[in-house]
Amino acid sequence: MAKSYKITYTEIFDENRFEKEKFEFNEQGRLSVDLVSIELPPSTSIEFKGKAGYLDLLHYQIEHEHIENAYGRTHGYSFTSFIKKGIIEGYHSNDLENLFLLSGHYCPVKKF
Repeated sequence: MAKSYKITYTEIFDENRFEKEKFEFNEQGRLSVDLVSIELPPSTSIEFKGKAGYLDLLHYQIEHEHIENAYGRTHGYSFTSFIKKGIIEGYHSNDLENLFLLSGHYCPVKKF
């Protein structure tokens, strides 16, 4: 499957937050009335994976969940939206003016 790329700028990026263990961001909140019965709303986490081997780039894996609006059903329950999880590979550089390169499937990269 084709990959998408996105280059973004980070004003503040504390590498120490991610080096020891996976960092869980605050929950994104209840974004849809249809998802009220779901215990855990969408979330995002970042985990440090090591040096990327080029310049000073550090490799991170981002698990990003977002609401997907689509009709479906499961176990006798119909729904109009669900939580979709995407994996994004991230590469951060302090030397390159705090650039953050994101790589992954189109939808998670676009919505992150």
